[in-house]
Amino acid sequence: GPAFAAGYVLLFLFIIAQFYLGTQFVHFRSRIAKITDERVTMISQAVAGIRVVKMMGWELAFVDKIKKIRQRETSEIQDGAKLKAWNEAIFFATNLTVSAVIFFAHIYMGYHLTPRQVFTTFTLINIVQLT
Repeated sequence: GPAFAAGYVLLFLFIIAQFYLGTQFVHFRSRIAKITDERVTMISQAVAGIRVVKMMGWELAFVDKIKKIRQRETSEIQDGAKLKAWNEAIFFATNLTVSAVIFFAHIYMGYHLTPRQVFTTFTLINIVQLT
C-alpha cells in the first residue's frame, strides 16, 4: 500500500545515491592510476639514470619529487576509500532504514503490524535491493 510506496521511494533514492558514489569512485580510480603512473615513471627514470643522479647530487630533489607525487596519490586513495565506505554504509543501512520507514508509515496510517507483514516486507526489500 501507501506505506510500501513511501519505502520504495526511499529505496530508489538510496540506489541513486549509490550509483552516484559509484561513478565518482570510477573517476577517483582513473585519477589515482594517472598519479601512480607518474610516480612509477619518475622512479624508473631515477633508477635508469642513477649514475647521473648520484654524480650531480640530485638524490634529494628526486626523493622530494617522488614524495610529493606519493602524497597526492595517497590523498586520492583515501578520498576514494571514503567514497567506497559511504557506498557500502548506504548499502547495509538501506534495508533497515527502508523497512523502518515502511513500518512507521504503516503504523502512522492507523494500521497494525503483523509478523507476516514484517517478514514479507523484509523479503521484498531484500529482493528489490539485490536486483
